[in-house]
Amino acid sequence: MKKTILALILFLLVAIMVIAPTPVLATFPFDSPNFLPPPCRIGLKFDKLDLGNYPILIHTTFVDVVDGTWNLDIQQDGTFSKTVSQVANNYSPERFAPGTPPLTGVFTLTGVYRKGQISGQWTYALNIPPRTDWPHPETFSGSGTFYTFDVITETSGSGVIEGGMTRSKTNWKNSDMKETVDATTSETIRNTWVATSNCTNGICGCWEYPAPQDSLCRFNSLTGEIGYVHCNTAEITQEWIPALPKTKLLVGDHISTGQDSSCILNFADMTTFQMKPESEVIVQSPPAQETKMGLVAGHLWINFKKMVTNGTMEVEMGQAVAGIKGTTLVVEQANGVSTLKVIEGTVAFTSKATGQTIDVNAGQTVSANFTGLTPVTNFDVTQESATWKTLAMAQKSQSSSVSSMMIIIIAAAVVVIVAVVVFILVKRKNKKEPAKE
Repeated sequence: MKKTILALILFLLVAIMVIAPTPVLATFPFDSPNFLPPPCRIGLKFDKLDLGNYPILIHTTFVDVVDGTWNLDIQQDGTFSKTVSQVANNYSPERFAPGTPPLTGVFTLTGVYRKGQISGQWTYALNIPPRTDWPHPETFSGSGTFYTFDVITETSGSGVIEGGMTRSKTNWKNSDMKETVDATTSETIRNTWVATSNCTNGICGCWEYPAPQDSLCRFNSLTGEIGYVHCNTAEITQEWIPALPKTKLLVGDHISTGQDSSCILNFADMTTFQMKPESEVIVQSPPAQETKMGLVAGHLWINFKKMVTNGTMEVEMGQAVAGIKGTTLVVEQANGVSTLKVIEGTVAFTSKATGQTIDVNAGQTVSANFTGLTPVTNFDVTQESATWKTLAMAQKSQSSSVSSMMIIIIAAAVVVIVAVVVFILVKRKNKKEPAKE
């Protein structure tokens, strides 16, 4: 009998696990990468060069060009051209004749951008004239390729710059300083880069947050594939973690929704964020400070509740920042464009490209791209609100149906267990009773 009851209990547990909503690992980028269409601006962040591996580069400004961050503006036809000039700081001006212009290395990059992929060529030139203490000129020249490893999307992308650098010495002394010689030396150059694209605050990775801190933000509702990653140095995660209702979200965490998925986030002050499918946000601030949320990609409905004195919130997007104080709004980040739609109240909208700030009122919408703000226009608040209400009702319906199914299965399992127990007890009782003559 005991074995039978244990088997039934095991059946009950398995049945609950089968019908319970299973968190699915959110993929990133999503199944259909939404590459940035031209025209657009792509931020490039280069890895730090190890000068010990590049002795020729030590004498050039090339390392300053590809050892930092700069923007690449893609034109409407997909072409791009970038020129970066750097003044050499390792040659003192006093070593040259009066009036000699500063030594400037010029880096030029040209190429084409197609469907998120970059293919380009670069050149570099630096001429050093004779010095007062060393009357021998030298020339540095380089060239190579510049290309992507993977598709550049709203949230990711990487590539490499490689080629060669040549140092030409004219009329230099030989090793025993007795006669002049011309010498040429070369080395191969390679450095990687990541596309910061439209990541909020210039980040797509997890290096901005040094210590774990509870954001007091929690999942209120989960539908479909929802994932998160911790982005502090103490608990950094490399893979998306399936989200659960009681997940403790930390400052700096990234949250993503997959296809046909959505979720609602709640803060301690009752502010809510509703995320549509294929969206990603970053929780940017601790609860004691001004609330900050970063929208990396997708669509976000915000109902801001903090109405106390000085209670404010900022939502940072790829091309703009929305300053909020007690209102309801929708923000969108797609195809290199940041869009604001105000449902209630007024929102200050600031372009990152120009610094221009405008106030956007209820029923108005405005966008920002890498050149600045678009004109303010009107939109249908009722229609926009209805789409989000439909999403919320679908979330509630799915949650209710799952709960109802669980109750039905549990009840049925309990009835089966009780029936089996009663049947076994009756059977054992009949065995104990003597047969009547």
